[in-house]
Amino acid sequence: MSSEELRKKISYVINSFEDEEYYISADELLASMGYASSRRLPMQEKTPQEFLDSYNKEVKLNEQKALIEKWRGIDLLFQLTGADLELGGQPALPLPTQERIDQNITSYLFFALELQDAPYSRTDLSDITREINKCFPIPVMLVIKHGAKISMAVIHRRPNKRESDKDVLEKVTLIKDVDINNPHRAHIEIFADLSLQEIVTKPSPPKSMEKLHEVWLSVLDLKELNKNFYKELSNWYFWAIKECTFPPEAGSDETRNP
Repeated sequence: MSSEELRKKISYVINSFEDEEYYISADELLASMGYASSRRLPMQEKTPQEFLDSYNKEVKLNEQKALIEKWRGIDLLFQLTGADLELGGQPALPLPTQERIDQNITSYLFFALELQDAPYSRTDLSDITREINKCFPIPVMLVIKHGAKISMAVIHRRPNKRESDKDVLEKVTLIKDVDINNPHRAHIEIFADLSLQEIVTKPSPPKSMEKLHEVWLSVLDLKELNKNFYKELSNWYFWAIKECTFPPEAGSDETRNP
């Protein structure tokens, strides 16, 4: 698939959030980026209470910070491992239990969450992501639908240096407020840059979940995003001065009366 075809596919799937169920479109968005797995354990009712009953056990989330009252639905999409990256999916395996596993990032859990239509700040979405992550021993990434927008939340977590059975939940990076009906080109570019198709073309493509995580954080780094933005702006400028004729500035010789 060409880069242009990839971007068109991502844009098409983003548009589908308007008509399809949020969890179906979220799954399709990740699949368009090259992330899929048969390691699935879909929730039956997809309600906040089912999530709390199933996963909010040993480590309790803060329901106020998680904005539980704003949840319209939630679903566990799949667990992604290094084997899925290499082989494109494996036979279904049980998801991790609440018992602590190896502190290295060995897999991701992808959840889809639908919130009530309301404005949400970065802090709101980051808090929701952290609280959900408290319930699991491995990183949980979220695709969040809220009204006519979607956001993706990526969390960075590391082992606790003092307590080996705990993780430290660090920065949450967001691709925020993507317009479902008219996604901005910059948002589509970010999703494309996170896709496996683009990542494997890098000089040192990731061969483990740890390396993939590093690449994701690098792509989402604010400095990197700014660099890409100004590079694109610069490319447009140099194209424009060759192809376009601009009106003279006010007050120049060309605009003065004879």
